[in-house]
Amino acid sequence: MAAAGAGQAGKDGRCSSCAQITDEEAAKILSISVRSVDYLLANRQLSSRRIGTRNLIPVADLKRFARMDHPERLASLSEESAS
Repeated sequence: MAAAGAGQAGKDGRCSSCAQITDEEAAKILSISVRSVDYLLANRQLSSRRIGTRNLIPVADLKRFARMDHPERLASLSEESAS
């Protein structure tokens, strides 16, 4: 059985549209506190997947949020997701 998004893997074998980051990384990218990210998650302005005690936020969702309020930060987000 193939994994979801299997046809979207890049040269390094990772699915670029499936990339997820922690709430700490999201806070750093958006230049806000982790508590603010938690607020966005609680109010469903950002989606996340909870794995144990960690919140994993899809990069695509973070980009969508950044376009709404923080268009100047898209460049740093693109650089972060590329590495």
